[in-house]
Amino acid sequence: MTDSLQSRTIDYLRFLMAFAVVLLHASSAGANGDYPVYSTLCILLAQGICRVAVPCFFLISGFLFFKGLECWDWQAWTRKVGRRVHTLLIPFLLWNLLAAALIYGYNWLRVRFGSADAASLAELTATWGGCGWRIFWNCQEGMPLDYPLWFIRDLILLTAASPLVYALCRYLKGFGLLLLAVLLFGFLHKRADLFFYVLGAFLSLSGRNLLTLSSRVKWPAAGLTVVLLCLLPTTFRHQPDVYFYLLNILKFSGCAAAFALVGAGLDKGLLHNRPFLTRSSFFIFAAHGILVLDDFARYFMLHVTSSRGELYYCSDIFVRTLLTVGFCLLLFRLGERFLPGVTDVLTGARAKKRLV
Repeated sequence: MTDSLQSRTIDYLRFLMAFAVVLLHASSAGANGDYPVYSTLCILLAQGICRVAVPCFFLISGFLFFKGLECWDWQAWTRKVGRRVHTLLIPFLLWNLLAAALIYGYNWLRVRFGSADAASLAELTATWGGCGWRIFWNCQEGMPLDYPLWFIRDLILLTAASPLVYALCRYLKGFGLLLLAVLLFGFLHKRADLFFYVLGAFLSLSGRNLLTLSSRVKWPAAGLTVVLLCLLPTTFRHQPDVYFYLLNILKFSGCAAAFALVGAGLDKGLLHNRPFLTRSSFFIFAAHGILVLDDFARYFMLHVTSSRGELYYCSDIFVRTLLTVGFCLLLFRLGERFLPGVTDVLTGARAKKRLV
């Protein structure tokens, strides 16, 4: 498998995984619902296949950061970190500030027109900390205010710790990777996805091609993914400990299957890259959690029909996802057209730079 095909596969997966994150958030609230079909669908999506998106992002990020770094070079490292300031840190800060402005403005309008109590504004800002510092770190349940960006926050920390990641992969090699897997998956469950960043770094430093590796297990990985998805609803409801271990296996098989199947599709001409969608992936990822998915798209669904039932809630997942992604794509297109400089800064100039 060529590096060119690997690069095209990564580009394709960026949009696909950003879409999966929106779908995950649209379906995350219904796993324990009263409607059996709806709750099963939510488990399959939010507690199943869409959970592959973040490990896949971490794997790609670790692989690309250490690509070409055959031996430790402080000059190369500082150059890579400097790029991450523009592609990670600055967008992370700006998106959370933008979220604070939009959410405060939205709630101020609700108070102004009588649909919310004035005390709600004080309660809102109180959750942001004295100087608003919590919007960047732990505004609610360990997430920043723009909640999907917890991934970017953790990626910034991993970038800072990249010399340790390099030492772990270069000197402890497979043994160090195994120890890290035991630590994260055995004890630090909430940070287990960080393992995929180190795995990506290890494969990159070892000179491996992600497509070559994944293509060797394409059909077993795809088959295992389907089997695990069939087992998830029952274990999620009745055997949470078993579900946790099955989910971790699913993350590995799902990542391998995603890389292999997308790569094969691109290689055979069944799939085609769309540069606009690739460029928009970070914008969708960062923007969808700010009022769009849980406020505007939900408002549309609540008023499009008065009926409530299994069909409504199942369709709500996909309609809100499509509305959200479509609205984000429209905003991104308008941004590129009328505010290209601002859009470049908000997305880390991903249209012009590669994370290498």
